[in-house]
Amino acid sequence: MSSFLPAMLYVPGDDEHKLGKIPQIAAPAFILDLEDAVALSSKAKARQLVRGVLERAGENLVLWVRINRVDSGFLLDDLEAIVGPGLDGIVIPKVESSHDTSIVDSILGVLERRSGLAAETIRTSATIETARGLANLRDVARSSPRLGFLSFGPGDLSLDLHLDWTAESGIENPTMTAAKTQVVIESRSAGLAQPHDGVFPHLGKAEQLRAEALFARSLGFGGKHAIHPDQVKIICCAFRPSQSEVAEAQAQLAAFEASEQAGEARVRVAGKFVDYPVAERARRVLAAAAQWPDDDEDLGGGDQHARPC
Repeated sequence: MSSFLPAMLYVPGDDEHKLGKIPQIAAPAFILDLEDAVALSSKAKARQLVRGVLERAGENLVLWVRINRVDSGFLLDDLEAIVGPGLDGIVIPKVESSHDTSIVDSILGVLERRSGLAAETIRTSATIETARGLANLRDVARSSPRLGFLSFGPGDLSLDLHLDWTAESGIENPTMTAAKTQVVIESRSAGLAQPHDGVFPHLGKAEQLRAEALFARSLGFGGKHAIHPDQVKIICCAFRPSQSEVAEAQAQLAAFEASEQAGEARVRVAGKFVDYPVAERARRVLAAAAQWPDDDEDLGGGDQHARPC
């Protein structure tokens, strides 16, 4: 599974029209939704439609599926319908304990064998979106070998904590920021990939989305979820190292390596002191930039006129 997922686009699992447009949308990854975007009466229909998309497009696109929560009564039906070739990962919603991820892990192991897939082929992401999930975050982050990264669910968490999801000022509630910081720290402590920030609920507010994505990146998130194709490019560009960041990293690393060869592990570059930690940060910036395709290449397949970045 590729860890290069700066943006993941949600697509309602029961909307045949939107599912059919996926091959024409440029996005690093898609999350086919069986949970909150699907009415109870449409769950069975959504499973069938999502399975069809996985079979038709899974070979060429990165496709994840958000299942229903573990105690919903839909878990087994969801997993039996979707596990097979073409499925890259499972987004587990409203994870509140390691018990939730362990149950999914066990069922996936059985279904992988039944489908002829290698063990732990299918990765998972645990979504933290309740106070109880935050309280058990350390155990959740270490609960499964197939757990690739944590996701942050601002909508449900703000509901659980009796907070406004997004303030009129555009300034994030400090309690939500504290929760995000906890997710970042526990992800790193457990050796997981950088977590993903949740969706921005407003359409047509590009600057607010960009600011929220940049803030998430500054906190240590590695990507963000989207609910509309127009949001994907904004999110991707927020997480992509800028030209000035890349240029600065190149200059710092070149100067430091020359200084190191001369016997000194310190050098000043454009007024900034560069030592081993700063040089390592520069290497990471360049490594992150190298993951992105050239500007004239498509990212993730799809419409050549709708490139994310």
